[in-house]
Amino acid sequence: MKTPGVTVRPLRQMTGGASFNEVFLDGVRIPDAQRVDAEGNGWAVAITTLMNERLSIGANLGGGSFGYDRMISELRERGVADDPHVRQLAAQIYIESKCLQYLGYRAVSKLMQGQIPGPEGSVAKLLLGSTARKADRLLDAMRGPAATLHDRFTDLQLFIPAIAIAGGTDEVLRNIIGERVLGLQGEPRVDKDVPFREVPVGTLG
Repeated sequence: MKTPGVTVRPLRQMTGGASFNEVFLDGVRIPDAQRVDAEGNGWAVAITTLMNERLSIGANLGGGSFGYDRMISELRERGVADDPHVRQLAAQIYIESKCLQYLGYRAVSKLMQGQIPGPEGSVAKLLLGSTARKADRLLDAMRGPAATLHDRFTDLQLFIPAIAIAGGTDEVLRNIIGERVLGLQGEPRVDKDVPFREVPVGTLG
């Protein structure tokens, strides 16, 4: 990343942080000593990296960081634990968090057997986004009018929308799952077998 020609511009989020960046490569030359895998196999390396990122995002956050026990205590303390809507949301979040946890176990089992995780990462990451949006609604219900104030949940709620693009957008993940898991026909891509440097640019009027 410190190679001449690499420019990183952080994208400031509403949380105040910058978890995403624009990265520009201008005439960058990478020495062969820093090459990963065989020449011409860069896309496979990139896909493997993304699969692991999606898996770590989905499985790690689903494995308990929603803090279910603490969440139930908080709902009781704030007097909303008996609200049917709140209870339904809390139950759904718990169920989906357990699904994420077991998806993580499945992927770890593959790694222990020397295999590369497959679509589990995409499934986990997509489910995480859905679960996080439910958690956002639950936090709104739990906090009530206090949701307009800054407290320990504020930064979490401000970050939740970013989950839909971190590690691959929900739309990209649905395509991956549709094509590679469900065997559905892929979207038409006229540039699928065209090297990136040959993809037409500036063609929109």
